[in-house]
Amino acid sequence: MTILIFLAVLVVLIVVHEFGHFIVAKKSGIRVDEFGVGFPPKLLGKKFGETEYTLNALPFGGFVRIFGETPNKESISGPDSARALIHKPRLIQAAVMFAGVFFNILLAWILFSGTLIAGTPAVGGADDGRLSQYFSDGRLIVTQVLPEAPAGIAGIVPGDEITDLFFVDSSGTLTGVEVDTPEAVVSFIGEHGNDPIEVKIVRDGGIEMVAVTPENGLISDSPETPAIGVAMGLVGTLQLPIHLAVWEGGK
Repeated sequence: MTILIFLAVLVVLIVVHEFGHFIVAKKSGIRVDEFGVGFPPKLLGKKFGETEYTLNALPFGGFVRIFGETPNKESISGPDSARALIHKPRLIQAAVMFAGVFFNILLAWILFSGTLIAGTPAVGGADDGRLSQYFSDGRLIVTQVLPEAPAGIAGIVPGDEITDLFFVDSSGTLTGVEVDTPEAVVSFIGEHGNDPIEVKIVRDGGIEMVAVTPENGLISDSPETPAIGVAMGLVGTLQLPIHLAVWEGGK
């Protein structure tokens, strides 16, 4: 399946690239002899006007045969030589060559923008709050765990969702707080220092309680701050209106 997906993506990228060359050459009055999907041997072919459109056996991309791209006697001095790429002004030649890259950029822009319009997984806060109003269904997800830190030793792994933190006070009472941001976790741990805490996590649809004891020295620029050795991100869905999706997709 991976190979098929790779081939499909490869064909789309190359065919779009070649279509850029094709359409600019056509609009510039240059003769285009063939536009092919895949590489020969040819399976199917149909001619419309002067251009033959072909489907070929080797699914590794596509190609376009532009008259005069490879100079020969016919394109240099033949009866149709005026329509050869080689005889067109340098600016038009450059436009035909650049069009392939431009169409790949345009495809990426369309795909990114379409994904943002439909809604895509995103990490909240990555845009400094500019798009926070369009961010929804946020979940506090562990993104990294230090193996020798308390969290790693306790069995917390990247992908776990942290939902609540609990602390057993001196009277033996278990008190907890729901956490929905990395700052809330840091604040809770800071309030309870190096005392044992319980972390409620969601993993593969199941709920687990994990006991950890924060340690100092895990944060290099703040060695006196207790921590459990995880990095976290607020992961949810980012769905933008069209005008913002087009702008962000372009960036």
